[in-house]
Amino acid sequence: MLARSDVRFTVVLDDPSFTFNASHFLTFPIENDKGATVWAAEPIHGHDFKVSVRIEGPLDESGCVVDFLAASRALRKITGSWNHDLALARTARGVSYATNGDKTRVLYEVAPKLEYVFPTNAIRWLDASNVSTEEIAYQLLDEFTRELDALGVLAYDIDAYTVTLRLEESPHCAVEVAARGPAA
Repeated sequence: MLARSDVRFTVVLDDPSFTFNASHFLTFPIENDKGATVWAAEPIHGHDFKVSVRIEGPLDESGCVVDFLAASRALRKITGSWNHDLALARTARGVSYATNGDKTRVLYEVAPKLEYVFPTNAIRWLDASNVSTEEIAYQLLDEFTRELDALGVLAYDIDAYTVTLRLEESPHCAVEVAARGPAA
């Protein structure tokens, strides 16, 4: 017979309501006509991002890893807060930003030289140098683990769990990021 101490349980949260639409763009290095490396940006575009989460950890006194409903509400709250946002990287190369009141100007400094103006309250700032799907997944995982901790829905310290977030940018293209607890 298996000893309970040798077993880890995993809860999977995967629901269509964990989907949000957001826009972003990536910056990348290119060589200019003088042979120097400069940073260019792709056009702003959007995705219907789909999120799922796996929470692996010990059972609590009621025989559960986590309350499914509470964890689902937390994830739905986070994905809902991202819906229709423009994600921007604070330290993106090749791009400059200027905020004036309720408007933020985004200027591509190299190719293509474009300028956009967006409502400031529609921008989701990431402390990153690029807004890759990996960086978005990292931000979502951070928000989700902090929310679980704040809600007190985990019986043990967050470090007792491994939380893995999967972010699908488009069909067949996804990123997974994990906040690892102790080795099983």
